[in-house]
Amino acid sequence: MNHVPIGLICATLCLAGEVAWAGEVDIPNVFVAGEPAVAADVNENFSALETGVDDNAARVGVVETQIGDINADIDTVNSEVDTVESSITQLQTSVANIESVIPDDLTHIQYLNWQHNGQVSVSDFEVDGLVLWFSGEVVSDSLVPSGVNLVVQLFKYNDSNDTSGGGVWELEEDIDINGVSAVSVDSDSVITSFTVDADPLEDTVMGIQLVRTNYFDVLGFPGLYKIVIKGDFIVDEVGRSLDGNFLRGEVPTGDRIEGGTFESWFTVSP
Repeated sequence: MNHVPIGLICATLCLAGEVAWAGEVDIPNVFVAGEPAVAADVNENFSALETGVDDNAARVGVVETQIGDINADIDTVNSEVDTVESSITQLQTSVANIESVIPDDLTHIQYLNWQHNGQVSVSDFEVDGLVLWFSGEVVSDSLVPSGVNLVVQLFKYNDSNDTSGGGVWELEEDIDINGVSAVSVDSDSVITSFTVDADPLEDTVMGIQLVRTNYFDVLGFPGLYKIVIKGDFIVDEVGRSLDGNFLRGEVPTGDRIEGGTFESWFTVSP
């Protein structure tokens, strides 16, 4: 494919135009009808003509050389453009190959029943707890390995014993994890209703509910909480890790790479 730069075309035309502006031949002798022509004068005129022709030929030679140089430059530029286009094509092919092996159907967290960094009432926290809905079935044993909350964890911020103004996140151990189904969501993709499945958990679940089992500590419910879900260890029904990165605090989670930690915080208000 030829890619002749417009500037080089203009330069070529300008140089070629010099041919039309070749120097005029100055004839030294003018002959009048009826008067004899002296051989020396005629020879002088021929000599002047010869000199003018030679001069113009030299000018044409210079222009032709310059045009040749410009054509060589054009060929060089075209070659460089072709090289760049080839590199772009190779890069596009590489990107397409990478995209073809990046899965776009990984299981992720689709809906929540709370707003990240938002407020949850004590009554909702006590009755409904925290509900998450996945985009596909996940293996229950990977959610609660050996019946211990190592993968899905709830923390409460405690600064009551810190006089320096800081605090610590304390693991809430009185947490039960139930399967849920039949969820409904509002226009903001927040879960508004759901059905709690009977114990024990099925082999795979589409959603889970976290509820505190210490109902005698309702007065201690208010505070700042953080839920952490370790997607690296949660697998779906085809054996892929949960795409759990909670980017920008928005659902659905994920960055199209298996694994990732989901982390969200909220305040339980009286």
